[in-house]
Amino acid sequence: IALPLQFKEISPTNINIEIGRFESLVDSFITTNRVHFDFIFHPRKVYFDTLKALVRQARIGLPIEAADSVNTGVDLDALRSYSYESAAFMERYVACRLAEIAFQFGFESRKSVFNRMIKDQPIRYHDDAYMSLFTTLFGNTISKGTRHNSLHQMSEWMQQGDLFNMIDALGKEPLLRNEQIRELATLLALKEAYYDSRNYAQIDVIRMIEKLQKQSKFPEHITLAQQLIASFKNKEQQAKRKLPSLPNVDKEIVDLGSFEGKWLYIAFVRTNDPNCVGEIETM
Repeated sequence: IALPLQFKEISPTNINIEIGRFESLVDSFITTNRVHFDFIFHPRKVYFDTLKALVRQARIGLPIEAADSVNTGVDLDALRSYSYESAAFMERYVACRLAEIAFQFGFESRKSVFNRMIKDQPIRYHDDAYMSLFTTLFGNTISKGTRHNSLHQMSEWMQQGDLFNMIDALGKEPLLRNEQIRELATLLALKEAYYDSRNYAQIDVIRMIEKLQKQSKFPEHITLAQQLIASFKNKEQQAKRKLPSLPNVDKEIVDLGSFEGKWLYIAFVRTNDPNCVGEIETM
């Protein structure tokens, strides 16, 4: 979840190019050294530290001197000319992405990343990298139940439409004591709950989001709640749309809606090819 971002004095094209270069560097390095980032073999922090050094040195235009034992997997000559425009934005982007990677691979704890990147700082609703980091830190940590609030209790609050007690109880979580952060994390949890049909009813989730939208004192949260509701309703409308009609092997038009509630196998084949038709008939 994030709000749209507009640049006033910065070319979006240049920003996208710089982001692309950074992501290419990261992807290339991790792919080349994937065995050292594999959870089966326990990710090695020395490789992550080398990645950070490559990014840092590339950004300030210093020569790259990677350790001999580490295969960088990147074009070092190209990196020497690698530089950032719009330093303030890219500085935040890089910091958020590296923090996200550090947490995902277990090089840094949730608490450590939170204290360093989010605690006592303004929430950057319009920054995709920041919001991606926030989502990574708190994704599936509330909707699946927490240390202080079980999944059963979360489900009960959802059924009862008890938004107040749910948000209040989440304040027991050490990282969610800030009201604004807690409410944003709740929005994220509600979004996850909408797609968790096993534990939550979608109609209950939408009702909770509507309550939050009406009661929130944070304008950004009101906007995000509106966007979530609109997104869910759009998906519901798409799901209700009539299924298309397709020809069968005899070139007869069949309404796929007539198979509602049944498993349906669809194959696109050349009906004038006996091998293709024969393959379907043997299924």
